[in-house]
Amino acid sequence: MAVLATVSCQKHEAVEPSLGARTPILFNCNPVSVTTRAGETYVSNSSLQLHENDYFYVYAWNTGASYLSDAPGVPSFFNPALKVQFVNNDNQGGNNTYNTSALREPLDQYWPQGATPYDYSFIAYYPYDESSSTYGISTPDFSTPPAGKVASIPFVAKTDAIGDIAVDNMVDFCVSDIANDQVYGHTTSPYPGTVDLTFHHMLTLVQIKFVKSRDVPDDTVIELLDAKLENIATEGDLTVAYTPPVSPGADVMGTTTFHWLNVDTPMSYEITVGGVDPSYDSGTGIATNPVTLGYTQTVATSDIFLMIPQYLWPYGHANRQRIHFWWRAEGGEVQETEDTYLSESKRAIGSDDDSGISEWRINQMVTYTVVIRTAALEFGTADDPEVTVDIAPWPGEDVNGYIQIVD
Repeated sequence: MAVLATVSCQKHEAVEPSLGARTPILFNCNPVSVTTRAGETYVSNSSLQLHENDYFYVYAWNTGASYLSDAPGVPSFFNPALKVQFVNNDNQGGNNTYNTSALREPLDQYWPQGATPYDYSFIAYYPYDESSSTYGISTPDFSTPPAGKVASIPFVAKTDAIGDIAVDNMVDFCVSDIANDQVYGHTTSPYPGTVDLTFHHMLTLVQIKFVKSRDVPDDTVIELLDAKLENIATEGDLTVAYTPPVSPGADVMGTTTFHWLNVDTPMSYEITVGGVDPSYDSGTGIATNPVTLGYTQTVATSDIFLMIPQYLWPYGHANRQRIHFWWRAEGGEVQETEDTYLSESKRAIGSDDDSGISEWRINQMVTYTVVIRTAALEFGTADDPEVTVDIAPWPGEDVNGYIQIVD
């Protein structure tokens, strides 16, 4: 027992602040590059960062002289969670502030002094808001997560149910890797008292494009009268799992994984094209804001959806995700197309090869392109009708006010 106690103390004594002024626990949110894959064929990198003055919410465990396990239970250190305002990563994270009154003990804001055994592990999510109804993020459940998981976070995507175009209010739901086994001098950042939190997008960024086929004459007018994205699951539980390193120790990171469970509650979304929401009343035959299609379409920031990752249901399922739209050529008869199912998207225009996109995944951007001919319809997934598969990292610029954190 004496030997064990000595080892435990040495683990912390060697890296703690000297007696005197206490050292605060600080947080950085540095961008990092990650990889997004489309099957085995497409790899790309990008890096993004939090926006100034937004908040993220931090939970923490203190496992004392032990390292974090794969089942750490309810956070024993920061719980209730700490609301941190991001300003920038200057001053070793010291510009990112939090209200210490939320802490259980005033000294919890500092790294321990002396030989007290401690081992801190942190996890955070974004965005934080006082009301879960604003962003659709509910308090994480650490007490009864599914077997083999650390936590479960309920999430509800914004919909058109209240009469607004959902894309105007959707949020970028992000969760960090667990920064495990942090002690002063051995943190995830280059600074001895600063914890770097690596956030990841938990949703799928989805774009829908409408273009006319290149074999349609330039002066032939094809109008999109209305378009909806239907049977999209809008509720789910994000689960967080943690695998400790094989040989735990200072500066040895474990692995955090994320998975969606209980994805359900299908809803419909209005599709805007270039920021315009076309509408068609089949009863009166009145079309409002029809959109004239070109050979290409630039996606406006207001066209982009942030969706819960989900399986794209095949033939036979009651709630197959689909694009449902109304269109006409040369002012003629209105055509209604309601069988453009996402699970049937093709790899190339005119091809019978499936795109291979059977699900929307975490941290993925998927672009669908519907190509309209004056005769038949073709359906692909592409930035351009000539290139029909597009899975990519999230864009680095703002998307209609959505906050981009670390890709």
